[in-house]
Amino acid sequence: MYFFIVKKQINNTVNTVDTDNTKSYNNDMEFVSSKPIFNQIADYFKRLIELGVYKSNDPLPSVRDVALSEKVNPNTVQKSYQLLVDQGLVISIPKKGYFVSKSGLLDRNSLLKSKLDTILNDGFSKEEIINFLNKEESK
Repeated sequence: MYFFIVKKQINNTVNTVDTDNTKSYNNDMEFVSSKPIFNQIADYFKRLIELGVYKSNDPLPSVRDVALSEKVNPNTVQKSYQLLVDQGLVISIPKKGYFVSKSGLLDRNSLLKSKLDTILNDGFSKEEIINFLNKEESK
């Protein structure tokens, strides 16, 4: 197992630190008023799952831990986790907690293809995407 510290930064990067057999939750979520908090929490954990911070069968932090850390009502976190269950990303095991689902995870290639398809459907050309990536890589 590993201990991780997650910091939501402008570029949405995630830092993980491996240590002993403990897994702790420490988070700096920043909420925006235009979107319900339960959706923001669900989106945040969905992103962590997509990035591979949470892998198949990994437990999510307890509802109580997230609620205390983020200073929100536990029912809000519960609603967020239920949204992830409804999306097939996590499963709920009574009296055990929430765990990342095997079937809900997209492999990284499928995720990338999905994102690229969205960008292409928004009207960007392949050349524009390639040029942008090349410019970003050279920074």
